[in-house]
Amino acid sequence: MSRILFACAVALSLIFLGSYASASPPAPSLWTGWYFGGNVGYGNGADKGCGAWNSGTTYLPVNSATDCNTNPSDPNNHNYSNNGPFSGVVGGVQVGRNVQLGSFVFGGELGASLFPLQHHSPTADISEQTGPVLSATVHGGYAAGPLYLYGLIGYANADQSHDDNVSNCHWNVNLSGLVYGAGVQSKVSPKLSVFGEWNHLDFGVDRATCINSLNNTNNLDKTEGDLFKVGFNYQFN
Repeated sequence: MSRILFACAVALSLIFLGSYASASPPAPSLWTGWYFGGNVGYGNGADKGCGAWNSGTTYLPVNSATDCNTNPSDPNNHNYSNNGPFSGVVGGVQVGRNVQLGSFVFGGELGASLFPLQHHSPTADISEQTGPVLSATVHGGYAAGPLYLYGLIGYANADQSHDDNVSNCHWNVNLSGLVYGAGVQSKVSPKLSVFGEWNHLDFGVDRATCINSLNNTNNLDKTEGDLFKVGFNYQFN
């Protein structure tokens, strides 16, 4: 009897495995694959911090934001809350890969926002330009059929140039820091999707120094900004 029961169990197992193997494979996930695309939008931001300057070429150390407030009455100290803002049209490209597991999608992306953000103050005769912005991010979220809601976080890098024509100081700073945000993406065909996305840039504190025959400036700046983008992605596998 035990052999008959064993044989029946084996037969049933083989029938089950055969039925499973012959069944149609599951349809490929809608969001899995490599993609590339483009985007356009608007960005704005500002520098916040403090600085110190004096006549001549003597170097004034500024080690923290509070150093500029040590003696507010000192004419060589300059405390400012907002040097900017800068703003402008943005546009760029992105490439990445998504993986879909059930209703969840996650992936990684490399992006470049190619148009710099600019600021010019006619009264102070100061000009500033921030960008292009390069980024490497990971994203993840929930997919309901052709609709994908996600958040993102990663690393961003940009160059910033500053031209102060009054003090005859000009400098460049390389900015790096955190980028995070959220977006919504929708499939308009199996290969093509459109999206809207917000990115917040937090570049932390950077030092900018200018020494010439007229002035010495030593600034600590914290640069932050926001990018609002719409665009498309084409999935090529």
